[in-house]
Amino acid sequence: MAAFPKITIPVTMQDRGQQPGEQQNTRETRVLGAELRLESVSDGKPRQLVGYAAVTNSLSVEMHAWVDGMIMPFRERIEPGAFARADMSDVEANIDHNGGLATLGHTANGMLELREFKRGLQATITPPDTSAGRDAITLVERRDLRAMSFAFNLFEGADRVDETKDGLVRTIPADSVEVVYDVTLTGRPAYKDTIIQTRAAQSIEAWVRSRRRPPMRRLRALHLTDAEKRV
Repeated sequence: MAAFPKITIPVTMQDRGQQPGEQQNTRETRVLGAELRLESVSDGKPRQLVGYAAVTNSLSVEMHAWVDGMIMPFRERIEPGAFARADMSDVEANIDHNGGLATLGHTANGMLELREFKRGLQATITPPDTSAGRDAITLVERRDLRAMSFAFNLFEGADRVDETKDGLVRTIPADSVEVVYDVTLTGRPAYKDTIIQTRAAQSIEAWVRSRRRPPMRRLRALHLTDAEKRV
């Protein structure tokens, strides 16, 4: 059987959370592409789509959290072992988080396999012989679908936020992912102006509030009048 081309995509991330003012939730979505390719299988079996839905030890593009009327930029990093305790028994593979007729596989029937390696969470999808399955293969070959995404939830308080040379970094550490809901193929790049209002925003907000007083005093000092400075 002829070999199929290896399709490589850039690393990106995306969170499609609520907009400011909407109710917060704990389910998060990331677009994180590392390597998405078609693999040929012998004995007449269908081709598989293989890629990493999450990559470890790699900083995301800049994202933004809405905190008290301000937009706070931050990045994210997933540490190895983040999925060690995750419930991945009921995970669906689809296109752009649309299930139904766009379903490509499921962990329950073995058509989606999720395995965590040192590099990240690898997804192996065996697409069905349906219009969606055939379309997925064609679109990956054409690179219209060039990224992978996953929807997940963390254990309460499992993440951490630190100030680094790269700015604010939210870390998703080992054993922190509670549930993986789906993995998906997508052609959408990350949006730098995405404003998230999920658990990530809650973590950023908590960090900002715990450290706000010194920065705010320094900022206020920039606007003191001569009379105020003499007080």
